[in-house]
Amino acid sequence: MTKDDSIPRNHKDIGLRSLAVMFKNEFLPFTGMQLPKVKDVIETNVPTIQMKDRGMDLNFLLEDNTIAHIEFESDTLNINDLIRFGHYDLQLYQQRQQKIRRIIIFSAGVQDTTMQKLDIGSVIQKHECLFLEHDFDGDEIFSKIKASINNNEAFSNIEKLQVILLPMMKSRKSTISKRAYELTNILKNYHDVDAAFYLIAAMVAVNYSGIDDAEKEKILEVLEMAKPFEELYKKFEERGFEKGIEEGRQEGRQEGRQEGRQEGKAEGKKEGQKEEKIAIAKKLLIKGMEPRAIADITGLTLHEIENLGNS
Repeated sequence: MTKDDSIPRNHKDIGLRSLAVMFKNEFLPFTGMQLPKVKDVIETNVPTIQMKDRGMDLNFLLEDNTIAHIEFESDTLNINDLIRFGHYDLQLYQQRQQKIRRIIIFSAGVQDTTMQKLDIGSVIQKHECLFLEHDFDGDEIFSKIKASINNNEAFSNIEKLQVILLPMMKSRKSTISKRAYELTNILKNYHDVDAAFYLIAAMVAVNYSGIDDAEKEKILEVLEMAKPFEELYKKFEERGFEKGIEEGRQEGRQEGRQEGRQEGKAEGKKEGQKEEKIAIAKKLLIKGMEPRAIADITGLTLHEIENLGNS
């Protein structure tokens, strides 16, 4: 498998959680597999093992009370991958005592895998495979998505799902890394900035093992400097600057004006940063993220997060 990445785990969690919550009714039909409908999303909080471990990707509770465990892979499987998946499933089964159906979704470039099951004698594990190489034309879908963004058209849920999985689809013109960065560049100009932020985060989360480090860093910069937060920061900085000037005038002295400007700008920056964190927290609450995880990501207190949920 590819080496671990530098994207913080919370960005992966945001993206995968968004994928699960936003598309829980569309995701399994999108795969074309005959499965019961999704009843709920299961938190993927099983303990991790000591290896380059990413944690489980997605788990859906189905209407027949079985679990669909979804993993995204950009390379063929090896014995360590199957051991890792087996560990996840056994831990999850220990917690919930429900049968688990494992589905591996492979990105373009992987057309087959010899590791279909693992038999260690006392335990036999197996999985089903979906190869995006076979069934989706990534170049055609990319052209349609680009046209929709240029025309400020709203995405359907299926189209959003296509955006997230697009880097994994077959392309004659692009690689996973290049396509992920291309998508980020056009999405950052999308008229619905909230949707753009979450689509980028989810797209990175699903495709991270196939994205090169250089592209990861560029994409992370876009996530951290999303337009609404940058504009909010500037607005409060300007407000603080104006407040500093007014305080300086009231002092009636040049020293007071200088001091007021400095204090006003500092207060404005601090206030802007706090408002930015609150704006992010509200969006994550809407998407269903747990308050404790939001507190870890934003630096706000758990009490502040809970108050936002009650407001």
